[in-house]
Amino acid sequence: MIAVLVITGVLSSVTLLGHGLMLGAVIRSRFVKLNANVFLINIAIADCLIALCTFVFLLLPITTDSSPLCIISAMVLLVLSGVSGISVLFLAIERYLRVCRRKWYRQVRKKVLILAVLIGIWVHSGVWAAQGVTGWTELHYAERTGLCLINPRVSISYDVTITFVFVILPAIVLMFCYTSIIVAADRSRRTMEKCESPRMKRFCSPAKMTYHKERWLKSTLVAAILLFVTCYGCVGGILLASYFIEPPYILQPLSVCLILTTSAGNAIIYSAMNHNVRRCYSRVFATLRKATVREEHQNDATGGILCEKNSKSSKSPTISQDKFSMEPVDIPSTSYTRSELPNCVAIH
Repeated sequence: MIAVLVITGVLSSVTLLGHGLMLGAVIRSRFVKLNANVFLINIAIADCLIALCTFVFLLLPITTDSSPLCIISAMVLLVLSGVSGISVLFLAIERYLRVCRRKWYRQVRKKVLILAVLIGIWVHSGVWAAQGVTGWTELHYAERTGLCLINPRVSISYDVTITFVFVILPAIVLMFCYTSIIVAADRSRRTMEKCESPRMKRFCSPAKMTYHKERWLKSTLVAAILLFVTCYGCVGGILLASYFIEPPYILQPLSVCLILTTSAGNAIIYSAMNHNVRRCYSRVFATLRKATVREEHQNDATGGILCEKNSKSSKSPTISQDKFSMEPVDIPSTSYTRSELPNCVAIH
């Protein structure tokens, strides 16, 4: 239980940090269009909620299957996991249409249609999560993980259906879409090689340059496929195998860690895939670096000294031969050194 809590905390921190930066880049930057990254935002919101809710539910005192807290926590995690997985599917379809089917993309890129798809993703995941209450399957408290999850030994039909809908079908579509984009990138690279000759340069359109500039395209697409297929595939395999045999002790905690690993991996991969988001990251870091350098230069220029406002003239008592004379005498601010300043404080 302690190991699950520690791993959950680490993965949740990575998820919140990565998706938090990505949400900030998408919302605040003028380079990243909000309507073109709605599925990316949906993934970020769902993954952040998965990270938060999983860590919070592990700390709650849930001990029985029939408690309302157990049912609510299980349904929340099921809905968020479904939204994250289906959003990855639609993000792949959107990227495929944008790169390989531009005419189709212009026809389907409508705010009403995108909003309907987003609502449909949440409703679709909610309907499948509600089957634990309607009777098709059951929700139970898993002592090995400290969370309420699906009971895989109740309905094999539900296990097979949910594995096909949320694992197999998205994996097939994901591989098809991203493989097509990789093939298009290779075709564009060969075209750009031909365009290097002076004779063919005038026949090359600027639109073909976009694929050639994306240096991280292939690696991020392959990483996205491997992450989804590995993590969700293992979770689906564990779910189906648990109906027939009693799973080992480590499999249930492993399934929870795989879901959290998917959320953390999405924060890294899909941030690296979008070059506009990477540009926003570099600008944020450059701004912070410039602010630090500017502050250091200001400290060097002032000698690391912060004086009081009345530093133009300072009052100091004079000493005569017989006694102290407490009559103040003006001392110009330019006539003393750093060690002789009584009203200044060094900055450390």
